[in-house]
Amino acid sequence: MNLLFILLIVVGAFTLLRTPVERYPNINFGKMYVVTYLPGASPGDVETLVTKKIEEGLEDVENIDYIHSSSYRARSSILIKFVDDSDYEKGFNDVRLKVLSLVGELPSSAEAPAFNFLDVNDWFPTISVNIAGVHSNTTLAKVAEELKIPLAQLAGVKEVRKKGDFTREFHLIVSPERLREMGLTFSEVSGALRSANIGVPAGHIRTEQGEFIARVDERISGRAELFDRVIRKDGDGSWLRIGDVVDGGYFSYRDPFVMTSVNGLDCVTLQVLKSAEGNALSLTRQVRQVVDEMRPLYEKHGITLTVT
Repeated sequence: MNLLFILLIVVGAFTLLRTPVERYPNINFGKMYVVTYLPGASPGDVETLVTKKIEEGLEDVENIDYIHSSSYRARSSILIKFVDDSDYEKGFNDVRLKVLSLVGELPSSAEAPAFNFLDVNDWFPTISVNIAGVHSNTTLAKVAEELKIPLAQLAGVKEVRKKGDFTREFHLIVSPERLREMGLTFSEVSGALRSANIGVPAGHIRTEQGEFIARVDERISGRAELFDRVIRKDGDGSWLRIGDVVDGGYFSYRDPFVMTSVNGLDCVTLQVLKSAEGNALSLTRQVRQVVDEMRPLYEKHGITLTVT
């Protein structure tokens, strides 16, 4: 009998030490988001060109309770609620595959849809690391990318998400006076840019050496190449190019939807999400240890690392 009690104590202690520790019990809400960006589009255009197309495509997907959508400037957000107690994972995959099959019907300038299945771990990351300082967003984002590598390699990490980094863009300053002189409209200029900056699959080729994928890549790689793009060929054989109707261009950022700060300083945040078998307490200790080791390297450059 005493041996049995000892055995139970040993098994219980072993189980206790190996049981994952959660800050919050992970609960599936049976919901997911589909977010699609269409840069430069008005809410009405987003509704017509993106949101409605996706909503119509999801009509034949099973076990959907309801769909709630919102269209903002340059962004479509669709919330999908699955029927309670249905197979949420299967529903998520069905929706994802269906939306991906509709990508060809969306505008060519639309970004790839992003999918987010909602559970507690998505709402509450185990721990966050904030990179702040009197530096450009580009510099803070590069530091975040460096720090992301060791964090992603820690045991029990499911994903490390970067928040607060801005999307880099090249802005063209189109001259209204030159457009009038050339008899052009802004739509013609934007259409020339859209048709010139594409990359599409073109099938595959089988040879004796193997099978190769062919791709048409017409993406713009530099300022000079952008300005040299043809808008129109006139009757006298001359070419009208992008550079003929712009006053200049410069690299900048897309207007951010979210801006983050720590103690009044701009920052980029790394959110650490743990895996199902991960231990929240152990993972928190590991993240703090990595941050403590890296902090002195960045403090001499005026960059602070804080854990929240």
